[in-house]
Amino acid sequence: MKKWLIIGGVIVVVAILIVVNLQKQKGNATEVEMESIEKRELTEIVSASGTIQPKISVDISSDITGKIVEVFVNEGDRVSEGELLLRVDPTQFRESVRSAEAQYESARARFRESEARLEQAELEWARIQAFHDKGDVSERDYESERMSY
Repeated sequence: MKKWLIIGGVIVVVAILIVVNLQKQKGNATEVEMESIEKRELTEIVSASGTIQPKISVDISSDITGKIVEVFVNEGDRVSEGELLLRVDPTQFRESVRSAEAQYESARARFRESEARLEQAELEWARIQAFHDKGDVSERDYESERMSY
């Protein structure tokens, strides 16, 4: 008899566990709609995360560096070729131009000075040649002036 009580107790415990488990699963069940068969269009809705990428992406870079003082467009604006996008502070470039002009003028002055020295050397060479032809200048002085010319 004891044996039957133990078997009965185990059966009752297993039955209780099954009933409790079925009750829990009932709350998680997916609800299904049923309809009669007919021909129609199906609509499928899908939601997903992701990023939107443009068809054409253009990176803008500058040939020069400097402080931006004015911006004429906003991010995402459509722009066309040749349109002014921003203005860079021109102070640095003005100074570069002034420096280049000063270097140019300095080079021109050195060139004029070199021309004057060449003219002086030509005159001195002509004078030494004339004296050499008369025999009034030593061969050493003549060669030295020729090398200087």
